[in-house]
Amino acid sequence: MSDMTDFDKLMDKCQKIIDNPSVSVEKELNAVKDKGQWFINTADSTGPMNLVPVSQGIIANPLDTNPLFMIFKLYMNYKLKKIQQQEKERMTREVIRKQQAALERQRQIISELERLQRESAAKNQANEAKVKDLENKIKNLEDLISMLAQVSA
Repeated sequence: MSDMTDFDKLMDKCQKIIDNPSVSVEKELNAVKDKGQWFINTADSTGPMNLVPVSQGIIANPLDTNPLFMIFKLYMNYKLKKIQQQEKERMTREVIRKQQAALERQRQIISELERLQRESAAKNQANEAKVKDLENKIKNLEDLISMLAQVSA
């Protein structure tokens, strides 16, 4: 669990508070109020103090310093980030699916072109064979005509 970010630790603490309402919010979050500003210690009990002002992106109105409201805002921020991450993953999967479909379509087109090319090559060979056969027949007919001309003369 040492690779958890401060935000993940905070979300774990918030989940504990949500699961057990009898837990003190200030104590669980290590929340400290100094000169009307709430701070949350995101470090472990063994680590150095890491005080984060609650107003940074969490509370826009200074009147919203109620710890339960802070938890609600944190939770909603967490849910929003999770939804955004899921949407990003969905869009990435969709792009990958479309790319794979395009590649598959290209493979189909290439295989169709190769088939047509093989058919065309076979027809060309057959036509060349017919041309040679006809040339031989013409030569034979010319020889026959010349022989007949010699015989009748």
